[in-house]
Amino acid sequence: MKSASFANAILEHIFQNADITGIGDAGGLLGSETAGTLTVAAHTANPSAGNQSTSVCNYTGYANVTVARSSAGWDVTNNVASNIEALEFGMREDSGAAQVITHVSVGPGDGSILYICEVTDPESGLSVTENINPTIPAGSATFTEEPDA
Repeated sequence: MKSASFANAILEHIFQNADITGIGDAGGLLGSETAGTLTVAAHTANPSAGNQSTSVCNYTGYANVTVARSSAGWDVTNNVASNIEALEFGMREDSGAAQVITHVSVGPGDGSILYICEVTDPESGLSVTENINPTIPAGSATFTEEPDA
């Protein structure tokens, strides 16, 4: 079982590059020397069994978003990490059928997924048609680390 404080510390380590004290040697589980970024992808279905390419939007103009692994990029409060700034995935330049963003994922930049969240604002997902610049508002991409205790 994992405590609420440790669940929050895990999120701070992943999203903000914070140290987790009390694990390993005297310094604890240290953040990276260079914090780097996390990659956020927009999906048209839950990619849970895949990677950041699974069901990813594929309209002309789409691009994944990178966010700094820091407290300037992510807020971590009560076991939930959320984006500080709006996430803009690029304006759709083609006129194909609408693509509906239902989920976003976050990963380390190698295509693997660390966390997934459902797009709930608006509740039915975010419909992307020509000349739409899909944006997930600040604080709306929320990734949770559930405590066991």
